[in-house]
Amino acid sequence: RYRDSARHFAQLTCLYSESTLFGPDNVTTLDMRDWEAVCLQQAGDYRGAIEIYERLVPDATAALGESHSVTRNAWRRWATALAEEGRYAEAALLYEQLTRTLTENAEFGPEHSATMKARRWQQLCMEAQDAGWTDSPAQFLAGKMAEMRPRRRAR
Repeated sequence: RYRDSARHFAQLTCLYSESTLFGPDNVTTLDMRDWEAVCLQQAGDYRGAIEIYERLVPDATAALGESHSVTRNAWRRWATALAEEGRYAEAALLYEQLTRTLTENAEFGPEHSATMKARRWQQLCMEAQDAGWTDSPAQFLAGKMAEMRPRRRAR
């Protein structure tokens, strides 16, 4: 199902890129490319998603800027796809860059939830790398995220 959706988003991306109304650098076209990668990622095709993100993030940054939501979302999802493929060091580096960008942005800053989330994911990826985790990267990250959740007090 996700592969079918990815194929549809790829078709839309081609139409939008060639359109005189949209073009390749239009926010809608860039968003379609992001959703194509999301669908591939959801289907477990991390490599395919990563290939799209490797081109999408620089294109979105050039067209929309680092702090635009399409750029930020694609950047974060790229790092997540790398982590899901077990490429923790690369994912940590992307999360570090994202954290720095968000910290330096007046709209976000160091205490914004998006900045803190990127920082925490960077730390998780570094922990996974240091632990030599190779089995089920998603399981490692899910376990670490569960450890971070606040505990509910008994009534």
